Amino acid sequence: MSKNRHAERLHWVSKGVLEVNNSKFECFLDNISDEGALIRFVEADAPALNPGTVCMLNVILLNVVEYPCKVVRANPPQVGLQFL
Repeated sequence: MSKNRHAERLHWVSKGVLEVNNSKFECFLDNISDEGALIRFVEADAPALNPGTVCMLNVILLNVVEYPCKVVRANPPQVGLQFL
């Protein structure tokens, strides 16, 4: 995610699950906006992800919410996602 953001970020720490190719990886949501999110994994559990990988982020905000998304930055253990 670039420094020239169009949407304001909301810092919100929550547990989540990133689904990639029928595999599920537990993660933590660090922040979220209308356009994307920054998540992190426990470093030992971080999957190998490349920009452009399409995935689904499931997080608990006030209710469980699913976001179709793609990886825009992978810098383990953090991953930047763009919502589709």
